[in-house]
Amino acid sequence: MPSYMLDTDIASYVMNRSSMRVLQTLQMIAVGDACISAITRSELEYGVEVSPRHKKIGDPWRYFYGISQY
Repeated sequence: MPSYMLDTDIASYVMNRSSMRVLQTLQMIAVGDACISAITRSELEYGVEVSPRHKKIGDPWRYFYGISQY
């Protein structure tokens, strides 16, 4: 069972690579120890769809491969 559940803000930082502190912290956590909720996933999907950078973002889930969804 994962030890960490990433909220929408933290997941957004990961997708946008906008916080080096968050990225460095997550690099110290095993992939199986982090997850996102179904609500966070839905919020991120909506955010990507309405973003003017939609095409540039590409596959937003490439940052979360191996992270469980609960």
